[in-house]
Amino acid sequence: MQTNVEQGRLAVARVRFAAVASMLDRLAEDIKKEHGPSAVLEQKGPMEPIAQNVCSVRYSLRHPNDGQLALTFVVTGDSADLLLLQAQEQSGPEDIRVNPGPVDQHVYRVEEIDGIKQAVQEKIRAHLRTRGAQGPGRASH
Repeated sequence: MQTNVEQGRLAVARVRFAAVASMLDRLAEDIKKEHGPSAVLEQKGPMEPIAQNVCSVRYSLRHPNDGQLALTFVVTGDSADLLLLQAQEQSGPEDIRVNPGPVDQHVYRVEEIDGIKQAVQEKIRAHLRTRGAQGPGRASH
């Protein structure tokens, strides 16, 4: 059972992460347009507290011919002002238990939306490129 303090910290982390979540939603739409509806970037559950002043939310990028790219966003700090971005490639759901593989980590200030967006885009492009994902091409606007 969460205390009022824990609920308050979670609420602050969610508010601080809201701009990042909006950016990820827009990025998900761009991915769908560029790589087709089978390439999906989606949130894998709500943000949850994992320790004092630390909350986490996970996103994944799936493509039918590829493995999965897991993106974990950890919001931390007394003011929920720091964001740890963890990226991890998985070739299948069973692999993560046997061999979690390398995890790429970077820390940002939550308000550094452009830097976070650029990092996420680079991770996604690298994942799709190394996995050989071929989409229908860039959609026209």
